[in-house]
Amino acid sequence: MEKLGKIVAFMSFNNDTREKGFIKRFVHKLIPGGSVAIVDTADTFGFSVMEKMFGIRERKDVSKFLRMKTEVSRYLLHGYFNSGREVDIVVPDNGCLLPEVVASIAGFYEYVVVNIQPVCPWAEDVFKIADILPVFVGEDMLDALDKVYEFVIKENCLTSAVKVVIFSDNMNLLNELNVGIKFDIAGILSGNDRRGNENETEGVVASIVEAVKSVPGGNAAKFGELSSCSIPTVSMTKTITIGMSDNRVHMDLLEVEYKKSVHNKVLDALKRENLEVTSLNLRDAAVNNQIVNTVRSVVAEGGTHGVSLSSSQREGVIQRVVNDIVGYGPLEELMVDKTVSEIMVNGIDRIYIERNGKISLAAGVRFEDEQHLRNVIDRIVAQAGRRVDDAVPLADARLFDGSRVNVVLPPLALNGPVVTIRRFMEHKLGVAQLVNIQSLDNNMASFLRACVELKKNVVISGGTGTGKTTLLNIVSSFIPEDERIVSIEDSAELKLPHEHWVRMEARPANVEGKGAVSIRQLVVNALRMRPDRIVIGECRGGEAFDMLQAMNTGHQGSLSTLHANTPRDALARLETMVLMAGLDLPSIAIREQIVSAVDIVVQIRRMADGARKVVCITEVVGIESGTIQTQDIFVYGNNNHVSTGIVPVFIDEIKYKCKWFDLGVFRDKQAGQVVTEYVIVMLVLLIIGLSAGAVFNTAAIKLWEMYTTYRTGIPGLAP
Repeated sequence: MEKLGKIVAFMSFNNDTREKGFIKRFVHKLIPGGSVAIVDTADTFGFSVMEKMFGIRERKDVSKFLRMKTEVSRYLLHGYFNSGREVDIVVPDNGCLLPEVVASIAGFYEYVVVNIQPVCPWAEDVFKIADILPVFVGEDMLDALDKVYEFVIKENCLTSAVKVVIFSDNMNLLNELNVGIKFDIAGILSGNDRRGNENETEGVVASIVEAVKSVPGGNAAKFGELSSCSIPTVSMTKTITIGMSDNRVHMDLLEVEYKKSVHNKVLDALKRENLEVTSLNLRDAAVNNQIVNTVRSVVAEGGTHGVSLSSSQREGVIQRVVNDIVGYGPLEELMVDKTVSEIMVNGIDRIYIERNGKISLAAGVRFEDEQHLRNVIDRIVAQAGRRVDDAVPLADARLFDGSRVNVVLPPLALNGPVVTIRRFMEHKLGVAQLVNIQSLDNNMASFLRACVELKKNVVISGGTGTGKTTLLNIVSSFIPEDERIVSIEDSAELKLPHEHWVRMEARPANVEGKGAVSIRQLVVNALRMRPDRIVIGECRGGEAFDMLQAMNTGHQGSLSTLHANTPRDALARLETMVLMAGLDLPSIAIREQIVSAVDIVVQIRRMADGARKVVCITEVVGIESGTIQTQDIFVYGNNNHVSTGIVPVFIDEIKYKCKWFDLGVFRDKQAGQVVTEYVIVMLVLLIIGLSAGAVFNTAAIKLWEMYTTYRTGIPGLAP
């Protein structure tokens, strides 16, 4: 390598956002002296900011480059990294091969600026090849400089290469500490003003720029280039370890190139057949067969650059090409897995799934690059008639199987495109299945059925992923067949068995910001549709007011869900959502509306082991002194669902209108046994207490409350 650029490695022992501004000023000062490569190890700067500041149109992604090439030569490196621009931003492969990357690109730029964290495993290697090492340190972290000094001496580096920048409000600190610091101090930046003093910052930047220009450079020669680093290569495949020590992913690069070649030729063949790829549906068997046949034809014609793969590898490539063209790419195998309830894509190589309430990394599932992921996202949202791009970086969609999809794109998502897919069972659960998996017991199920038949208004409360929609489906199934149901959802998820069922779904605004139809508008419209029941998938805003109005004006038996952790929190959140409607109502008026409208709150929770449990069925009984009064009918405690022994205020309605209902459910076996024990124990205590006095009796009652809480999980149970 004839010429090596100078490497400037900024090391930070201080967590301060002003470091970004400092480095950007530094780069601006360097630009007149030649081209600059910024190696951003953790998107510290933010690509969108760099794009605007320096006119950068693309990142130089090292992992993408390595996956594209079967050989890494100086010629290929020069072609990829030497863009001719003043500034390039280089994204290393999560730190993998970072020293080699820095050493290699030093031959194509006048300056290479790296930001490193001292805790990173490759920090020391970058330290060795840096020509200048500015160190950011807070006043409370000055001890860290001693460790830096020890390393410099050990590796025979020049102490003059280290330039210390201290963040401190004490401008006299320089005089106080200069004796104890063994490096040159470039300056002190005030910590009071988040932007820092302009002249102060400019002076420190100028001193470091002058130091960079004065050093001879060439330290990059101490480390091997990327073209000569150890990357295992065999005759047919080339494997590169991508990422850090955990969850390493191995990519067969030649197989990837083979797949891309087949993919492109298949697309050309489909165009000749006048097939529009975006309109194809993998679930259509005829389309699937046609695509598979086209792929096999392309492979048979031999457009694969002479690559020889085994039959199993070839079949795998064929299936992946089909998935990429008309399916969901690498996510396809997860979509067909019935045990997967949630798919969470946190970038190209971090894909998590949920099974049985437990989240884990999907081993071996990844996208080739960000563009591969974006292609799959475009296909998903196109099926729903939606659009997502840099102008509209957020999108919600629904797949053909009813799965709910949320997409977030950069720059809002800092880790790359993020996709969350909530999947639903093809065969919905029934109440019997919930009883079998102990989400609730038969007594609870019977009581909820009675509430629905008596047209009590029920609100199901719980956190995210607790199974609110599933329980709403089951409770809604208790609605008599001869009643007209109108359901309103933000994203259609309900699956009711009723024939007389009208479904409505809210619509977001289009690209021009027009055409949005909110849940609140649909609730108001539903009142004109002669509904016997109104089912709202989830209340999350001002529609709560219209729902309460409907419940209070003759539309009894309405059902809905909302996010809350306890029944009392649910009522408080309902009050807050009514205020979101923009109505200036006093709190007491809203609470009276809630008490008049809501009869039952069902609380569901996801436990530590992933199981979903109905933990409480609570009745709203009235309001006293401005506070809503409630009483628990059923609770979950000590791994059991039990009755509290309290009967609902509408017990007479249950007696005369639900003849099938067993009133004994309000005294289940365990609670009944405890009550029997209570009577026996209290008789004994009464006899003893006649001679012991009132103090003994008070203590006995307290002990009894502690005992019943232990036995049933119900605080202070009384007959």
